Amino acid sequence: MINENAGGWLITTNDTSAEKLAAAIVWQAIKDYKQALKPLPPSKKYRIARNIRKARREEIERFFGSEWYRTLTSIPPEVIVSEAMKEKRANVQRRFVTQIMKGRKRKKEKPEDWQAEEIKRKRARRNV
Repeated sequence: MINENAGGWLITTNDTSAEKLAAAIVWQAIKDYKQALKPLPPSKKYRIARNIRKARREEIERFFGSEWYRTLTSIPPEVIVSEAMKEKRANVQRRFVTQIMKGRKRKKEKPEDWQAEEIKRKRARRNV
């Protein structure tokens, strides 16, 4: 069975095989849903992939709303969807900050004379 534990979800170890299978099905749906939420670049090249991901996301959302899902677990589907969306927003923000940081060019300092000589010596040793 999948249970809430300290804000996270876990599979308990004293479950029967059927409960473990149910938990694995739900866990795979969660992983697939997170994958379907990942953004793709807005170019024509990725148009088909975006449509496939959208269809997959809608399919998984239908699964979360199904009677079968409610049979497999007691986790409210709204919790899974909201947590996945929070994770998506955090990833987008992290990616945005990373792109900004990569875009900034660092000013290269000229090495002092003695540092330049040391660099030349190291290069000469490597070439020997």
